[in-house]
Parts: sequence; structure tokens; C-alpha cells
Amino acid sequence: MSTVGQRLEAARIVRGLTPPELATKAGLSASFVNMIERGERGKRLGGDTAVALAVALGCDVRWLLSGEGDAPAAPAAADAPRAA
Repeated sequence: MSTVGQRLEAARIVRGLTPPELATKAGLSASFVNMIERGERGKRLGGDTAVALAVALGCDVRWLLSGEGDAPAAPAAADAPRAA
């Protein structure tokens, strides 16, 4: 995965989150998350935004921004979202 948007989308899917759910967890708007995933934003993602997304996804901010380091793993069964 070569872009921030691609890594963000992959991590979000691994975590079982929709863009609106990730946005809520990170304190961002769903449209902004979608723009990052589509590559319309993200080349110069602000530090606070990058950290908020990484924390919400449980991943390393360095991986999110550069692809270096470990990609996020699927959550343990106890951490996985439950169907309603």
C-alpha cells in the first residue's frame, strides 16, 4: 500500500469500522475520512489528525503515514465489534 489513504482504508477494514465509525472515534467528519481514503487529502496530513486516526485504529502513526513498521492486525475476538 503506497498511500496514506490506502493504508487508512485497509486498517479501517481490518478493524471492522465504517468511515463514519472511524470518524467518530477519531473526532473527525466522515467526509474528511472519505477524502483521505480517496487520496484527496492525506499527502500532508496534520500531526494531530494522524495521531487521532492511528489511536482510533490502534495502529502505529509511523505506519499510517509512511508504511514503515507493522501494519495493524485484526482485533482479538474480545475486541471485535459485535453484531446487533
